[in-house]
Amino acid sequence: MTNPIDITGQRFGRLTAIVRAQRKSLKGAVWLFRCDCGTEKEATAAQVRSGRTRSCGCLRRETAAALGGGGVLARLSSAGEHTSGLSGQP
Repeated sequence: MTNPIDITGQRFGRLTAIVRAQRKSLKGAVWLFRCDCGTEKEATAAQVRSGRTRSCGCLRRETAAALGGGGVLARLSSAGEHTSGLSGQP
């Protein structure tokens, strides 16, 4: 068995590795990260090293807000408004 890579202090997107978590995952070592926004998040080293995970979720929310998205529910309700007259029912 190989020794795990120590990524303490390394940055991956908005995440900084703090400490290796006690729990394990089938996908590799689980680490505790601190996001630039202050939130702590657990993720595997593989997820952050590959770029799949870059923040605690704040990046997705900021991107959606910048694009004018209000989330899935807003998109569904606006889609319903545009198609409600197609069925002939109010």
